[in-house]
Amino acid sequence: MWVAVVKGLRGGATESRRLATLEDEVRDLVAGLTDADPDEIDLEFRLSPALPASALKALKTYQAASVRLQTAREEYDRAQVAAVSQLSDAQVSLRDSGHLVGLSFQRVQQIASHR
Repeated sequence: MWVAVVKGLRGGATESRRLATLEDEVRDLVAGLTDADPDEIDLEFRLSPALPASALKALKTYQAASVRLQTAREEYDRAQVAAVSQLSDAQVSLRDSGHLVGLSFQRVQQIASHR
């Protein structure tokens, strides 16, 4: 079970079998005790009491890597579009462009048609 305790709220504790549903449980709890709109409640979860330091460290490392990966994907997509665009402007065939950028000529055609 996952247990959430809402600091400073009398009776502010709830539990859930799954972490994925805990936020909804907490929102319902706080709304019920305060008459607040569940969608207007700002929540901040702290996992430190529930997880060992090594797990928290691994989770933070993963989350930072995930952000870097997303940034790299966005940069990759922009570079891909720029390369296909420039190759098209240079009148390089779709098949040759595909070979140069490591994509199928069909994918190159898709990218070129959306610019």
